Amino acid sequence: MTGELWGSCRSKRSWTPFPGIQYNEGAEGSGQVGIRPLRCEYAWGGLRVRRNPVRTELRIRRVPPNPTRRWLKYAANTITAANLSLGLLSVLLSSMHLFHWAAVALMVAVLFDRLDGSTARRLGIASDFGRELDSLSDLVSFGVAPALLVYTQVYMEHLPLVGGALSMVYVLCGALRLARYNVQRFSGGFLGVPITFAGGVLGLLSFVSRDVHLLGFAAAEILLSALMVSKIPIKKF
Repeated sequence: MTGELWGSCRSKRSWTPFPGIQYNEGAEGSGQVGIRPLRCEYAWGGLRVRRNPVRTELRIRRVPPNPTRRWLKYAANTITAANLSLGLLSVLLSSMHLFHWAAVALMVAVLFDRLDGSTARRLGIASDFGRELDSLSDLVSFGVAPALLVYTQVYMEHLPLVGGALSMVYVLCGALRLARYNVQRFSGGFLGVPITFAGGVLGLLSFVSRDVHLLGFAAAEILLSALMVSKIPIKKF
């Protein structure tokens, strides 16, 4: 809206609506700005209203938006992109047989995944785009990355075929888990173990790979795959 808008007041006890002007919190149960001519000045969001006592009319002007607020909406998506980047870095480090650093990148990705959701909720910038981006990032960082890490570190030398099959099953179960979460709305909990938890467990096992038998990795991967696609209710934390 540019310039100024004028609107006469019908009654001192009534609200005079101005069509076309949106009010982000709503006024009197509607999405329009309601102007109550009992005070000299009002401020709602980006609108400031002043009453002209001579002409008994209202003058409305838009306050320039805060440039800092404009950039805040990208904060959560930036954190999600960092999570995806760490997952890709873990894949690259696993292919270079730098297993310790690949597991470190995976653990840091877990922290970023926890941070992006809380940032979006705290700033009120949650969106469908951010939700889809988060799911794609989780599939790479906690699905593909830990599966490749375990395969190259444990299975590739001693059990390549069976280990490859277990890793593929793990990634497929993680994808099914994320797809189910995207199409269903849950309040206060999950159905099945989140893929972030499963990927974090495999990353921790990678640190102690010398102390864990190959069958222990296989059992852990099978158990986590089954838990991800299960319908066990788990409370958010």
